[in-house]
Amino acid sequence: MKRRQAGLPEDEPAPAPVAVPAKDEAADEFKELAARLYKVADDREQRVKVLDELEGFLAKLNPKDYPELAQSETVMRFIDLIAERKAEQNKDDPPGTIYGRGTMAEHKKAWTELDLRKSDIAKVEFEVNENESVIWQGLRRDYEPGITYTDYRCFVDLIREKNRNLRLAVEHTEYMFKQRNTLTDRGMATLGSARVRGSADRGSFRPAAGLFEPEYGAGGGDEETA
Repeated sequence: MKRRQAGLPEDEPAPAPVAVPAKDEAADEFKELAARLYKVADDREQRVKVLDELEGFLAKLNPKDYPELAQSETVMRFIDLIAERKAEQNKDDPPGTIYGRGTMAEHKKAWTELDLRKSDIAKVEFEVNENESVIWQGLRRDYEPGITYTDYRCFVDLIREKNRNLRLAVEHTEYMFKQRNTLTDRGMATLGSARVRGSADRGSFRPAAGLFEPEYGAGGGDEETA
């Protein structure tokens, strides 16, 4: 019953209890494994072996218990190496699969161009109005105006969403400065928006300039002189 509540299959043997090292011991063990990995960098077989040991070591640790180690750039770099190794070992796993969940070795299988080609994401034809650099799931695209592209919709949707947000931002600004009375997305109107819009009755509110009242000058108070 306890195994089922814990989410473990009843026919799967329970994992052996792991002795979590003290914080200083964890750092020392990590340094030792890192040093070994650097030494065997040119030996593929040994490198894979040490990477497996490193993954096993990190999988014993909860990042909440070792925040400094978890935030180490070196640890993050090694997790990237482990992720690459894991992707080679588990080619049939779909992109987005999470390994080592809840441990310091947690990582997600990244998308590749091959995954994209095998996916059901449709391609669309489009053009851009300005230079666009788009990153979707770690995959990058660069587009230039004046060229008709045919590419996956996931990249185009990001460009469209960016352009939509820019249009909404302009609408919001015009609404606050009473240059328009309606909004495409009413959810943008906040209490702060209302205050700015109401303040505009006494003058004209300019971006980054505060409330301007002709008889007082910027800021609604007496002008300061040098």
